[in-house]
Amino acid sequence: MLVDALQALLTADPGTVGYLGTPSGRPDSTNGVFPTQAPDSPTMPYIVYSQNDGNPLAENMTGTPPLRQARFMFSCYGSTYKSAKKLAMAVKTVMLAALPTTLPSTQGVWLRRESDDKIPIGKGTMFVTDLTFLVIFNETA
Repeated sequence: MLVDALQALLTADPGTVGYLGTPSGRPDSTNGVFPTQAPDSPTMPYIVYSQNDGNPLAENMTGTPPLRQARFMFSCYGSTYKSAKKLAMAVKTVMLAALPTTLPSTQGVWLRRESDDKIPIGKGTMFVTDLTFLVIFNETA
């Protein structure tokens, strides 16, 4: 499945691991990449990703072939604006350069949106860069 490949790719890529660290080096003992929602009090920086849209690209009389398109959102959190942006750049590199060559079922990947935000937390601020990608792929089990 594509989501399994995304998780594996983000947690193995030297660029993202360089920012996130390894589970043994992070106080929360995670890899810093979470589907849908981060746990309570994760170590900064971290990534939360989810699919926010998807549909088949074609339909015919025998049903829908496996070619699909999906939009995935990656939220890159950091304790500073700069750290969130650097993590987002690492995610863009993985998605635009590594995913199409690593996963043969991927037909194309396009960055559709990038936006920044800040979130007040306690006595500080958390920064986030949201990235949305359009991915065209052949769905496999």
